Amino acid sequence: MKSRFETYGDLSWCELLTADIEGAKQFYKEVLGWGMEQMPMEGEPYTVIRAGDRQVAGIMRMPEQVPAGTPPHWEAYITVDDVDAVARKVEENGGRILVPYFNLFFKQTFAVSDGLLRTLFAGQSMAIGIATLTGPLVAARWGKIRAVAVTQLASVPFLLLLGCSNFLTVAAIGFLAHAALMNMGGSLYSAFAMERIALRRAAMNGILTMSWSGSFALRNWISGQPLAVDARSPTV
Repeated sequence: MKSRFETYGDLSWCELLTADIEGAKQFYKEVLGWGMEQMPMEGEPYTVIRAGDRQVAGIMRMPEQVPAGTPPHWEAYITVDDVDAVARKVEENGGRILVPYFNLFFKQTFAVSDGLLRTLFAGQSMAIGIATLTGPLVAARWGKIRAVAVTQLASVPFLLLLGCSNFLTVAAIGFLAHAALMNMGGSLYSAFAMERIALRRAAMNGILTMSWSGSFALRNWISGQPLAVDARSPTV
């Protein structure tokens, strides 16, 4: 007989994500009589829930990348043979696919550990820092505006590589290269703007910063619209 991890359509696992692990453990012990078992893992220990002698679910601390204010919640995992094929069927039948941000993308697509995820984002920060220092060398050869345009356009293929690859190493290279190239021109554009303004540079710098932050806010609002889920649409 196949296990629930091998049976198509079976509810294979559930996880409770919460900021109060001990409170959750105590609650479910008293309400449902569940047993709790600590499993050693990198970073925060993982709590496995037992119903009798059967492992049925887990409890873990809410990841740092989860937006502030997110309430404790359960996540369910369903066993399928082909994730991409099932995702297409979801859309064909009126459901929606929640497109994950980079942290969730790496978690869900490659099942990376929290330690490796932290390493990827630390590497992203380093790549951006190195690219920012390299920017003036590129600008000296091509000019500031051309350097900004070329480097940002050059980042697009790496974004496609990140989204289309089935290999973690290739996706990680795309992730780092895209971040570096996309952000290389930020300081070049600021320098170009300051060169064109003789007076009130502080005010102009503030306007540039505000427009940059405002565009990020607008981008997040727009990108969040496809993720909005109404009561009529099942979501994966």
